[in-house]
Amino acid sequence: MRPKLKTKLNFLKLVCCFFSIFLVSGSDLWGAETFSLIPGNQQTNAVKVSGTVTSSENGEALIGVSVLIKGTSSGTITDLDGRYELDVSPEDVLVFSYTGFKKKEITVGAQTQIDVALDVDVATLDEIVVVGYGTRKKSHNTGAIAQIGGKDVAAIQANRVDDALAGKLSGVLIQNQSGEPGADPKIQIRAASSLSGDSNPLIVVDGYPISGSLATINPNDIESLEVLKDAASAAIYGSRGANGVILV
Repeated sequence: MRPKLKTKLNFLKLVCCFFSIFLVSGSDLWGAETFSLIPGNQQTNAVKVSGTVTSSENGEALIGVSVLIKGTSSGTITDLDGRYELDVSPEDVLVFSYTGFKKKEITVGAQTQIDVALDVDVATLDEIVVVGYGTRKKSHNTGAIAQIGGKDVAAIQANRVDDALAGKLSGVLIQNQSGEPGADPKIQIRAASSLSGDSNPLIVVDGYPISGSLATINPNDIESLEVLKDAASAAIYGSRGANGVILV
């Protein structure tokens, strides 16, 4: 009985040794496979880049600028302060684009703070008009829209915006019917739409309709002004835009 018991014990020891060797080699193997699946450069080279995007013309922060990693769909947009934050690699190229400004590309490299000043693209601005639901190329626009730049308004040196626009926009009639000093002039777009009712157009400032008149706006604060004269252009405003819409 004893020789058989000793033989069994030796066999069990041999099995345990073999199993231990298998576990050690297996753990090394799995470890090698794990690290090979996750390259080290992806773990160590990832950096967080932040910065501010401004206009090179006046230094103002630009809101909603698209910041994309070139060749990918990964990116972000700037916040209300013109700031952005993005996880990138040193070899990535950031593409900054914004309507009315020239696109700019910057290689990340060793930088963690990238502040960008975009240049105004005059050619692009001349080809774009603002409609109720965004912007559109002039060549693609089928609605009746009149447009004037903020610099043109300020150059007239009028005390009121509505006085500065008189005779400057086709299809827009601005006249002071009462003749009283300081009285708000009557604005009609493509003639009067009613004989007795209110025919004043809807005024929208930075996307928000206002109940006041253009006289409450400083002419020097205007960047651009568009007049939506037909139903196709002002359809998004519903019945409020029946008399036309002035976008400031």
